[in-house]
Amino acid sequence: MITVLFVCVENAGRSQMAEGFGKVIGKGFAEVYSAGSTPSGRLNPVAVEAMKEKGIDISTHHSKGFRDLPVPSFDYVATMGCGDACPIVPAQGRVDWTIDNPKQQPIETVRRIRDEIERHVSTLFTSIKRIEQFKALLQKDPNDTLSHYGMGLEYTKVGLFTRATETFREAVRLNPEYSSGYRELGKSLIQEGKSVEAQRVLQQGLTVAERHGDLQTVKEIKVFLSRID
Repeated sequence: MITVLFVCVENAGRSQMAEGFGKVIGKGFAEVYSAGSTPSGRLNPVAVEAMKEKGIDISTHHSKGFRDLPVPSFDYVATMGCGDACPIVPAQGRVDWTIDNPKQQPIETVRRIRDEIERHVSTLFTSIKRIEQFKALLQKDPNDTLSHYGMGLEYTKVGLFTRATETFREAVRLNPEYSSGYRELGKSLIQEGKSVEAQRVLQQGLTVAERHGDLQTVKEIKVFLSRID
């Protein structure tokens, strides 16, 4: 089972709603938890009400800190709003979502926040499923370029750019003529702030794409190069 932890400040609203959605969406393949950097000890009653409208009861949940968690490390951690106060919890993948705090907000605002969290959680779990599928394929064939490429795309969707960079790098190592791999690797490096390496990779990809007459990729790479310049 994949383990996923959702973290906010008080573990009263955002991370509790994320845990509620996660337990439903990830049923059967994920163990889902939540915690707060400074737990309040109580749930946001408006968040509880908003989740009931979605048919999910989180009223039995408890606001808790990291010491209350039953496991010390996780496959994926999603933080939302705790910033530097979020401790470094061991995880294979880590994402950060900028989501408003529902504390002392009216139900209309909490509904918007709830729906935003639901979209994030749904996207995360869809990508996690696909990443695990690609991992299984790569166990059978570590040289499967398309599986590396596909897994990189899923890492990108959930903002795991360092993981995406590693995966795209392996894809172009396995197939130096894979122009789309260079394009995605360059994009991922830009997200990491590695503009010099991104420019070099994109120039390589441009040469490969032009050699193969891949006009669409040529056009896309030129756009990314112009953004670096």
